[in-house]
Formats: sequence, C-alpha cells, structure tokens
Amino acid sequence: MRNWLLLHGAIIVGLLFIIFSNPEHVISKSIAFLAILLLIVNWNMYPLFYTIKKGKNKSLKKRLVQYSRKMMPLHPRIGLAGILLAVIHGWLMWQNTPSLSSTHYSGVFTLGMGLFLLGTGWYRRRKATGRRRKLHLYSAGTFLFLVILHIIL
Repeated sequence: MRNWLLLHGAIIVGLLFIIFSNPEHVISKSIAFLAILLLIVNWNMYPLFYTIKKGKNKSLKKRLVQYSRKMMPLHPRIGLAGILLAVIHGWLMWQNTPSLSSTHYSGVFTLGMGLFLLGTGWYRRRKATGRRRKLHLYSAGTFLFLVILHIIL
C-alpha cells in the first residue's frame, strides 16, 4: 500500500508541474486538478479493500476496516463532486479554446465514461452483486486509463 501512495504522490507532483509549466488556462486546469484529487481519493478504495482481503497484519486490517466504514458513505459524493468539477473544466476549456483537437475529443469521451462510472456505482448501490461490483471496478479502471490518456494528449 505504501508503493500505491508513493505513486499517487508522484502523480500529484507531475500534475502540478504540468499545470504551472504552461500558464495558459490555469483556472481550468486547477479545477481539473481538484477533480483528479477526488478521483485519486476514490480510487484508493481499491488498494484499501485489497489490503483488507489479502493482508496478514490483523491490527492493520482492523484499522483499515474502521477507516473504510467511515469513508464508504462519502464515496458516491466524492465521485459526483469529481465529475461535476470535470464538467466545469470541460466547459471552461470549450469556451476558451477556439478549435477542436484530439484533447477535446478525448475529454468528451472520458467525461462520458465518468458518467457511465457514476451510473454503474448507482446501479451497484441499489443491489450489490458480484457482477455489478466487477462492472463498477472495470469501468473505474477504464475511466482511470482514459483520464491518463486525456492528460497525455
């Protein structure tokens, strides 16, 4: 889990470098940075539950279970806030950039996948089954991949 957190720290530092190395559209990119922070918070639920399931240290598992019980009710709200920030980012970029590019198209596709991810989360919340859990997990992985692709483009 420590490596997972180090990776996220490196991602945050890299994103800050990307945002402030090019002073163009700083406000919109800052909003996108906040959305990515919320995405990282929500994505950290995966290694948390993986550690609870596969870990050997009982005291660590007990603390993680207590933490996850506090964090899980916030998970849908954090995801919704992240998607709303992504919509604001997309709208600001659409208004401030005159021509369409591959970044615009990847952003629209990524936003659509984010909305699908919200839908799968809502669907899973209504009735939790293994198939719905896997659908939500796979759509979250796909969404994360598309976000990274959008940042690279």
